[in-house]
Formats: sequence, C-alpha cells, structure tokens
Amino acid sequence: MESGRLVLFFSTAFALGALTCMAIAMATDYWIATSVDREAIRSSATSSSQTALLAEMADEPIFFTRYRGMFRTCYPGNETIWLANEANRVDQWCVLEAGLLAGRKSSTDNFGSDFQIRMHLLKAYFGLYIVGMTFTLLSVFPIMAACYNLQPKTLNLAALFAALGSFFTASSVAVFHGIVYMEDNTIEDGKFRANIKDDPYYRLLIDETNTFFGYSYILAWVGVFCGFVGALLLLCLASKVRAKQQPDDAKALTAFDDYTLSNNVNSPRKQDIAMQDYMAQQAAAASAYNSYAFAYPSLGYTRPGNVYQGEMINPRLYDYENYRV
Repeated sequence: MESGRLVLFFSTAFALGALTCMAIAMATDYWIATSVDREAIRSSATSSSQTALLAEMADEPIFFTRYRGMFRTCYPGNETIWLANEANRVDQWCVLEAGLLAGRKSSTDNFGSDFQIRMHLLKAYFGLYIVGMTFTLLSVFPIMAACYNLQPKTLNLAALFAALGSFFTASSVAVFHGIVYMEDNTIEDGKFRANIKDDPYYRLLIDETNTFFGYSYILAWVGVFCGFVGALLLLCLASKVRAKQQPDDAKALTAFDDYTLSNNVNSPRKQDIAMQDYMAQQAAAASAYNSYAFAYPSLGYTRPGNVYQGEMINPRLYDYENYRV
C-alpha cells in the first residue's frame, strides 16, 4: 500500500496546486495585458486628423497601457490623471468592471444587444469561476479524510469534486474567451476594438497596440490541468484499493459465514448443508433397499436378529398355543 500512499500524496499536491493557481488567477489583474506605445503614436501623428487624435490621448482609456483582471482593469503609469474623475476607481490606478456592477451606465443605454450579452457573460464568467473554486476546495476535505482511512468511496468523492472544479473553471475561462471575442469582433458600440479597428481615425492606435494573455490567464489553465490530473489519480487509486479489498472482503464474508454456521441454526448456509446431508441419507437408504438380500416381508416373517435370523417360518410347524415350534 506504499504505492497507494504515494499516489495519494501526488493527488493531494495536484489538488492543492489547482486551488492555489485558481486563487492567484482570480486575485491578480493579468488576464489580458494591453500595451500601447504612446510615444510612437505621438511621433507618428503628423496629419491634422492624427493631431486631433493626440488630444484624445489625454483621457481616453484605450490609449493607455492596461492590465485586465476578473474584477477590474488597471492603468499603471504617471499620465493617468483622468482616473481621478472615475466613479469606480479602486486602489488609485484601477477601475472596477462595470459589467459586474448592478445597473448600467447612462453612457451605455443606447448600446446594442451584443453589449447586453457581454454584461451577462461577465457575470457568468465570475459565477462559474467561483463554483469551480468551491468544488476544488471541497475536494481537499475527502482527500484529507483518505489520509486516515483509505476507502474507495472517499477517493471517488474527492475525484468527483476535483473534476467538477476543473470543469467549471474551464467553462469560466471559455466564457472569458467569448467575452474577448465579442469585444474584438461583434460589439460595434463605444470604444471597443470591433467598433474602431476599421476606422481610419484610429488606425495609428490599432497599429501601436499589442494585446496578449497574461500570467493570470495561464495560471487559470494550469489550475484546470492540475485539477483534472488529481481527479484521474484519485480514480486510479480508488480502483486499486477496491481491487485489493475484494479478497479481504471475501475472507471476512467466509469467516462470518463460519461463525453464523456454528451459532445460527437457520443460517442459509447451514440449511444448505443440512439439505445436502438429508439427500445423502436418502440416497444411501435407496441404495440399501435396492441391495437388500431377502424377500419382501410377508406373513410369518420375523425380524432379523432373533433366533430365526429372518428365515421364513412354516405355519404348520408353529405351536400357536404354546408359542413354540
């Protein structure tokens, strides 16, 4: 069982690793990093339309390097004076995601249905991630119980929780991909990329903007992978423990039957043995009857064992009055 303990150790490590990665991914703000080369925009803005673009750079969020997390988007740097006027500002450099807040901004009332879908997806993204983390956390408790009592049912329960945690977390990340896709391709409102990428006015901004997934996003997938691997190891260990316990269970059942046989007259096993003995006696009696050497008993027959040894008696030689021949 030393190998089983080793597998349980790795399963615990993967489960705790999954929970840690998911928690870090949720708490950090690097799901998507967007880098904007403001100096390149300034040096390249030569035409009159591009000069007007420079005026917009002072307070428009899309012109700033930013890091986006699950709850907020942060704008590091020294040129973010415009953040002082943001109602949802937190931690000095960050703005809460409006899609997670109740209600809508007045500036988005005229936005289309795609924007409304995005708001619902943001809530689903957050909700699925919380459910996934909850199941991953719950998987730790059966694993801890298995450290003291290695039972297949406990291991299967831990594997189920770990698999569900990874499934819901993966679903959350998939929803996040859907949000990013809508922002880049379908939401033709506001300053989303889908609305400005074909506008010649913002061509310079699009060319100098680079977007990539950050380490928070990568950690979320690492957590999903660790959770699934931990669940697979737990299932394999449960199968191994169950296979090892089957011979022991058979021995215990035999010992229990032997005890019941000696203490309970009505036990099924004892009744079977009694029936077998009865059938054997009947077979022996039938065999003895078929091999009996004397004629069928008739009038005047005496039992074997008396003076006549089972011989037939001539009634004419028998003295009925004196009971003697």
